[in-house]
Amino acid sequence: MNYHDWTECARAFSEGLRMLPGEIDITIEIDPPLESQQIDKLAARWPNGLPASLRQLWSEGSARVNCPYVWTPSPDELPSLNEVFEDNDYIYGGARFEHAEQIYPGNSGADADDEYMADVVGKAGLELWCRCAVFLHVGNGDCLGLDPERDAEDPPVVYLVHDDDESSVISPSFSDFLAAWQELCYIGPEFWLLDYWIDGDRGAIDTTKHKTAELHRLLRRRPQTTKA
Repeated sequence: MNYHDWTECARAFSEGLRMLPGEIDITIEIDPPLESQQIDKLAARWPNGLPASLRQLWSEGSARVNCPYVWTPSPDELPSLNEVFEDNDYIYGGARFEHAEQIYPGNSGADADDEYMADVVGKAGLELWCRCAVFLHVGNGDCLGLDPERDAEDPPVVYLVHDDDESSVISPSFSDFLAAWQELCYIGPEFWLLDYWIDGDRGAIDTTKHKTAELHRLLRRRPQTTKA
């Protein structure tokens, strides 16, 4: 995966949202990549070694991306939004992940001896919360994390649920997740927004579903051109 291109596509997509009709709230913050010496220091926090996918992201793409958006469409555009999300009158998302210094296994702060949390999220869920490297805080208490015990080079992405025992893998690798999320216009990533595209049996995001094209028509606008 070309992480420089991924980062620049996230920037271009975010800039393009400004032409959407209605109300749009956008932040575009993309930190520069890290030097190899800086990344080597961060790697010490990874007992099984820093995943190659993260090393490439931080060295070629960015150390931190924060490009959230909230779009409330104009009344004329609302039917188009409802073709994708039936009950919504706005949509939100945006490419983002925490700074490299804040991403490492066990960074959620969960305690393996927390009996109350174990009752809420289940034993397996608590184990995931304790060992995963959280790279994105969803905003509702849930998180996205990387599970390096399953693949040390390009870990799967786990949706960590904070209030029940439904934590699960949603992408077989970090690079696959970034590519799929880009294809889905970086929606959410709250589970209820991504749920339509998640193939729970495979633990993957299926971007071939028909609503992907509708999402593109909605959010990937092109400037209008006029003939001379």
